[in-house]
Amino acid sequence: MKRVSRWMAEWLLLALEPAEREVVRGDLAESGETASQALSEVAGLVLRRQTAMWTDWRPWAALIGLVGIAAMALSRLTFLLNVDISEQFRTYWPYGEHSENGLTLTQNVISCCCRSLALLTWAWTSGFVLGSLSKRTIWLTGTLFYLALIDSFWVRLTLSGNIVIGHVPLISIIPYLALPLAGAATIVVVLCAIWGIWQGIRSHTLALQRAMLLMTATVVLTSLVFWTDGWAECAHEAWSEGLWRALPWQTRLAPLILASWPAGYLLASAMWRRRARLNRGED
Repeated sequence: MKRVSRWMAEWLLLALEPAEREVVRGDLAESGETASQALSEVAGLVLRRQTAMWTDWRPWAALIGLVGIAAMALSRLTFLLNVDISEQFRTYWPYGEHSENGLTLTQNVISCCCRSLALLTWAWTSGFVLGSLSKRTIWLTGTLFYLALIDSFWVRLTLSGNIVIGHVPLISIIPYLALPLAGAATIVVVLCAIWGIWQGIRSHTLALQRAMLLMTATVVLTSLVFWTDGWAECAHEAWSEGLWRALPWQTRLAPLILASWPAGYLLASAMWRRRARLNRGED
């Protein structure tokens, strides 16, 4: 029991800044407290530090803007890409032809490439902003972002009745909610987001030139996705002889904007920092 308490205390100390972590270790060693008392002291200190961090606006912005908005939009777009890839693979593998959806093979390839590149860019950018805003609350915001990214659209489809689970016990499904089982695109997007989080924690900010380049790439890729999605909508409507109605352009554009807004935040932040330095006469 003592060994478990000490291990848990050491694990909780990781939530503190390195300098404070060493001070706390020294104080606990000098106090001669038992393992359970040390665990209680460390838990209380970590709780106070974490609570204090949530008085800042940045963790809340990460929670609402990244977990509640960007991750859910990415979840939907990743799910749709997985469906398209799966349909094409199931048709091409046994028959050697692409799935008939009203688009030519060239249009399908261009559309898939545009959406894939856009998703990777959006995922990295969202991860970077999440890491830079969250700081030491990343253990919570990062976990929620991950779960929202891989599960939120599945949950939405289930609640709307588009996906029927059947009589499977809920307790047997819960372990799978933490795994990116939806497809290869989900795994790649998650890895790209994790890379962005790591970069955001290390760097916190982007230089103005890099932020402008990232914003330009985001605008171009978002425009290409919007354009190629229009191909699919028109082709589906013609192919179904009007049974499938093309979505309004506002409906198609909304999730793209929600997924790409972090690039605008990074550019605005870089411009604000540049202006602040100019006002101080540093440049």
